[in-house]
Amino acid sequence: MRRHALIRICCAVLGAGFISITSAQAKQSPTLSEIDLAQVQINGLQLGMSKATVERLLKHQFSHSEQSKDGSVAAFKCVKTQCQAQRNAADGETLLNVYFNRQQQAHWIVLQSQAQLAETPKQCLEVAAEQLDALRQKYHPEDLKHFYGPNAVTLRLNKQGHPDPADNSFYGYRVQIKCESFGSGVGSSEYELRDKAIELR
Repeated sequence: MRRHALIRICCAVLGAGFISITSAQAKQSPTLSEIDLAQVQINGLQLGMSKATVERLLKHQFSHSEQSKDGSVAAFKCVKTQCQAQRNAADGETLLNVYFNRQQQAHWIVLQSQAQLAETPKQCLEVAAEQLDALRQKYHPEDLKHFYGPNAVTLRLNKQGHPDPADNSFYGYRVQIKCESFGSGVGSSEYELRDKAIELR
């Protein structure tokens, strides 16, 4: 009898410990703020846009293989499921990729750029934080989460109604700005907007 009582006590203790650990893990999992992805734009581009519309906008923004008076060179090219645009200039570089589903609707937009944001790495991070805060105010003023790394700041917003509240890799809006640790305030930015549901249509 005493043995059964001890087993019940041990099981109760282990069960309580498991519940405690599970609760702690659940609390550690970050919940990202949700957003309607349809309201987000990257360089004037939005998810769901037709390939024809994207091509028209890129033609306006990136003169095809043309060198401007300031020495910058811009070009764009579209194939079956992707459009790519690039601009190289004295003050920085820009690379834009747009991916389309079978219905030729944009489901993934990625903009990468590198530019001189400030004079020092510390100032670069300050400028980066200001830029991200401006985006937060534009798209989700109530979002108070900040993701800071050693040399980077990140804004992450989840797709509205997405079942995984801690992940926006395939459904959401992500912006990250990295500053060179040993440099003169150069920053590398990546803006990513993606909806896997559009891709699978």
